[in-house]
Formats: sequence, C-alpha cells, structure tokens
Amino acid sequence: MQEARAAVDAAQVAPGEMSRHYAPRAELTLYEGSRDAVLKQVAIDVRGLVGAGERIGILAPEDDLSALAPEIAARASSGRIETVPFGSRDDLQRSGRELYASIRMLDATGVSRILAIGVGSEGLARALHDRLMRASDGRVRTIV
Repeated sequence: MQEARAAVDAAQVAPGEMSRHYAPRAELTLYEGSRDAVLKQVAIDVRGLVGAGERIGILAPEDDLSALAPEIAARASSGRIETVPFGSRDDLQRSGRELYASIRMLDATGVSRILAIGVGSEGLARALHDRLMRASDGRVRTIV
C-alpha cells in the first residue's frame, strides 16, 4: 500500500495563508472608508438588521465602539447586539494581538452576522486589513 505524499518541492500552505483562515461561522462584513462615514453606516445597518429580527455582532476598535454607543445603546439593551473590541486605533500592535481572539469571542456568542470596522490598510494596519479581508471572505462595504 503506497501512501500519497506531497512533492518535497511543492509549496505548503500555512493555515494563516488560507483565504478563510480567520473566518467565523457568522457572516462577517468588513466596513472600510472614512471613520465618520463608516460609523454612520454601521449604525444605519444595525438599526435595519435588528429591526428585521437578527442578532448581530460589532467588531471594532474600542474607540469606535465608544463612538457608536449612543447610536446602538437602546438596541443593545434588547440583547440583539453583541460588541467586542479589538484593541485601539491608537495602538495597532495591540489590535493585532487581540483581533483573532476577538473574532472568536464574538462568534461564540451565536450572532448571525458580524459587522467589522477596519482601521485602514497603511503601515501596520495592512496586516489587520489582510486578516479582516480573510475573515470577511470578500464581503466588504466601502463607504465614502
């Protein structure tokens, strides 16, 4: 009996390189664009989704969640919204360390959708952008 083996010279894909490596069970949509426009659109989408009976999650830097709080407080108290921060816009290294665990934590709450707010794609934010793109499986809303 001969075992199937990959060629020694063939490139091996590491888990972090697979397109859906960071993807949660819940459908994740990445929101990109100017911070104010993104926050406004997320608040609008939260109202619509919760109004349609969905239980949603918001994944964002803690400073963005603080800015969203007045917009989502009433709906969040109904138990239809879960929020989990991943670091801060002022500390992208911390954001990078916390992102994967935050995605998993939010997914474990049983939400059906996750609205994720990106932090840009320049410098250190580029790595976060890549991880969020993989988690979104291509579902990206660019807000201008």
